[in-house]
Amino acid sequence: MHVAGETAKTGSTLVGSIARGAIHVGETIFEGIQVAIRTAIHFAGEVAKTAATILGFAMRLPVIIAESIAYVFQAAVGAMSALASIPYVGPILASPRRPPSSARGWV
Repeated sequence: MHVAGETAKTGSTLVGSIARGAIHVGETIFEGIQVAIRTAIHFAGEVAKTAATILGFAMRLPVIIAESIAYVFQAAVGAMSALASIPYVGPILASPRRPPSSARGWV
């Protein structure tokens, strides 16, 4: 009787060990699937953020160019205003389109 009990115990231990191993393999596969899904979702999110950044830059580029042109004109006007305040030389340098003062009769 004792031998039969030990054999049954050993058999059930073997079956339990195989079952635990199968469960462990199943858990490992399930965890791998979860990691693959998380990685795919993260990758898709990064692609979406990159696309939004590129689209946002494309939308802002004309505004950036327009602001730059306006700033250049403001700086040019400011430079001409600064030159205009210099006696004798300022009026000549500040307005390059205006004819010289001697041509207008200011001798």
